[in-house]
Amino acid sequence: MTSTNASVIAQEGQFTLVASDKLVNSSTLQAQAQPLAALGFLTLNDTLPLIHRIAAKLGKPLSDKWADVATVSAQQDDFFRALKTAGIAERVPGDIARRGKLDGRKHAFGEIDYRPGLWLHRDLALPYARWIGSRVVPPRKTPLESFLEKHLSTPLPAAEKPKPVAVGFAGEVDAQGMKDLERIDRVMMADGVSAAERIEVLTARVEAMQGA
Repeated sequence: MTSTNASVIAQEGQFTLVASDKLVNSSTLQAQAQPLAALGFLTLNDTLPLIHRIAAKLGKPLSDKWADVATVSAQQDDFFRALKTAGIAERVPGDIARRGKLDGRKHAFGEIDYRPGLWLHRDLALPYARWIGSRVVPPRKTPLESFLEKHLSTPLPAAEKPKPVAVGFAGEVDAQGMKDLERIDRVMMADGVSAAERIEVLTARVEAMQGA
């Protein structure tokens, strides 16, 4: 278990950054935060591409099926097992940030045990904080985000911007058909569909247009 060497990296007011190797404990980041909030963040459609980039960076690429939010939602247990294997996330059972009792002393307590909680790869911590900020009204940069920006290293660079593939079908359909292909291509790019899959979809669309 990677979190056995948990150590406090920084502590300011209600914020506590606990790290172990490449993971941080999301459950201790902010006092009185919802302990399972990060679970929802990990299964977001916007988070999955980042998770795949981190896995690739670690040399442990995830199966393509974990890029599909419907599959992730339907098979969450298997998804989290895959994240643990890749070193991206790990759930450690126990009471979060609770002081352990000293042996033989009923009312005496030792150091706080920071191991229990949901551990996330460091490169997910800041996006997680930004997601929390997007849920408040009005959406804004939160003190937690500022705290992490101060104490965490720069996250992964943004993924390369996808390129449109509809242009490859120029000359095969009329002007209106080309506009339709470009619109479909843009929608699929926004949804994170790969270039190969977009070409396949647009090819079928062109064949349908030509057969009409």
